[in-house]
Amino acid sequence: AAPPWQVLSAGPQSPPAGPLRTSTPSTPPPPAPDAEPPPANPFQPVHSLSARLEALRDRCRGLLGPQFDDVHAVIEAQYDGRGPSDARAALQGIVGPRRLHECFAVEQLVFLEKGLQGLAGPASGFVGV
Repeated sequence: AAPPWQVLSAGPQSPPAGPLRTSTPSTPPPPAPDAEPPPANPFQPVHSLSARLEALRDRCRGLLGPQFDDVHAVIEAQYDGRGPSDARAALQGIVGPRRLHECFAVEQLVFLEKGLQGLAGPASGFVGV
């Protein structure tokens, strides 16, 4: 038997027997019997807003720990227009200046919560952390 590099360079070879396949099949293969049916609307979200809210709330609690409730209360009060005049300073007093960026996730959470309640609109008092 010849080494593989000699077989490949041996020159022209005869075409394979049978018809050549030049395109893909026109119909897709049938789904597996236990496969989930596709959604009726392909643009329908897979997760509900309430499930996303719960995941974001868990993430915020993981970031802030016991300070979450205080941060949430300040941002929610600010959103409702009844918060402190300097919410940024209030949040820095709770979490410190190095962790202030972690409050942004709570701001997103409050915005989504208010949107779920049908109250989303222009927020005059957002902190903008």
